[in-house]
Amino acid sequence: MAKTWTLAEIRTKYRALIGRPTTDQLTDDNADDDINDYLINQFPFDVNAHVFSAWLTVALSATDSGIYSLDASVLTVKEPVKINGDIQVFTMDHEKFFREFPGEFTGAFVINDAGAGLEVGSSSTSAVKNGNAFSYNIGGNAYTEAVDTETELSGDTVPQNKFGAWRLEIDVDGIVSIQAASDNGTGYATRGLAVQGLP
Repeated sequence: MAKTWTLAEIRTKYRALIGRPTTDQLTDDNADDDINDYLINQFPFDVNAHVFSAWLTVALSATDSGIYSLDASVLTVKEPVKINGDIQVFTMDHEKFFREFPGEFTGAFVINDAGAGLEVGSSSTSAVKNGNAFSYNIGGNAYTEAVDTETELSGDTVPQNKFGAWRLEIDVDGIVSIQAASDNGTGYATRGLAVQGLP
């Protein structure tokens, strides 16, 4: 009869195989993450579990976050991946993805959302609120702005029957700030001209 291994024994064996026998070199949590990643994403292929493979269909939307949950019965996902019948590039390797698509993410910050949906605040007409939650990444850390967060505008008041423009900007230090169009105090004749006045 085959030996029944405990998690502690599997962890010890794993540490010996990779040459990091102590928790100073690799914490138990990190070792468990590596073991779990192998069991979920590689082990099925090593034991020829492809005999259990099947097509998986997921309903997508052009306006959602782009994050989709998989049922616990799904061990892993592999190529080919198609959207509307078209083959897509698929990888589960974060570094490989950004090596293949470096030009798509050129700034220090990546914003992903369905549009911030900015509008006049409900408690103050001198504030703006985001109608949709949006998130941004700084140095690998994700930050989220919730729906209906109000931010007071600063700078000149736009004259009645004129247009002004502001935009949110993530500064180099990671702070979200508001930038105003250069001539909001005088006002612009159209929305388009106001947007052109943004720095």
